[in-house]
Amino acid sequence: MIFAEKKILGLDIGSNCIKIVEIAHTNKRKELSTFALAEHQIDLDGFWDIGKIDQLSKIINNARQTAGFSSLKTVVALQAKHVFVTSMDFELGWNKKMIQEEINRQAKFFLPYPPDEMRVSWNIIPTKTSVSSLTGKQRVVINALPNFVIENITNLLNKCGLEGIALENQTVSLTRIFLRTTRKSTIIVDLGSDSTTYSIVIDGVLRNSFTSTIGLVRLDEALQNSLGTTIATAENFKKDLSLVNLFELPKEVSNHISLIKAELLNFYNQNIKIAQTPEQIIITGGGVLTAGLFGELQSMPIPVIIGEILDSVYIDPDRTKSISPLLNAFSSSIGLALREDV
Repeated sequence: MIFAEKKILGLDIGSNCIKIVEIAHTNKRKELSTFALAEHQIDLDGFWDIGKIDQLSKIINNARQTAGFSSLKTVVALQAKHVFVTSMDFELGWNKKMIQEEINRQAKFFLPYPPDEMRVSWNIIPTKTSVSSLTGKQRVVINALPNFVIENITNLLNKCGLEGIALENQTVSLTRIFLRTTRKSTIIVDLGSDSTTYSIVIDGVLRNSFTSTIGLVRLDEALQNSLGTTIATAENFKKDLSLVNLFELPKEVSNHISLIKAELLNFYNQNIKIAQTPEQIIITGGGVLTAGLFGELQSMPIPVIIGEILDSVYIDPDRTKSISPLLNAFSSSIGLALREDV
């Protein structure tokens, strides 16, 4: 039996599945209590009306009941595609008021939604005096979130009877897992269902993030068209490819990997140009085991590794077999539930 000081839920609502984990925080360690994955076919774009809220709440509460979750305290993932993150340089002598005024002036040009429809925050990034003196600049990281996203999650948590204690950019939750013991400048690649997110973290701070539409669904659809079969069969075919040694991958798979590699290399080069030089790349998410992907990325200019989750959370051996193939798919929800300042 786990005698926990507290238990925290990590709730990650993806485009076609919902992942929930419960982590017990004890004096000795962080331990996985239970987990659940539930698929759905709900269009989550835009504002969620009462119909969508009802559907999602039923799925979540059924998963909670089936898996035996006990805690109500919940940290919810903000999908990276909804959180706008960028960095800007300002004159070294500018104070916070001047920076705020300039951000307000330029916001309408760089934000994806009108400024009055977004919640915007920013922080000055600590920089070595030697560097700032040389450049004459100070760098600011800007985060912006659409108001409708906050409304969606608030309404859903109320409907589910859950206690929302924090909303968190899923890339920050990944940083909590994978960069717990290192300060290396790192690109984190989150390979999701309908998108892939590339983020750079320097000195523990998320500096920049980009989300593309190159996700697993796109690969599944290409295989479906090629094989002339159902999407479910195509998905199973893709999974089976990782279990065998192939002389040559299907062109649909190799083309998909080439697109990811091209985007990653572009993101890498863009950050070098603005003096945000990455030292390593960590890949995670549901697509991390795509056949041929890891091998192809080994030709990147810096080391590429698969995210290691078991260094951050203890999982009972009896549960390991059932969740091990899914660990990187659960990486965001695990990172959320590992949050301590709640």
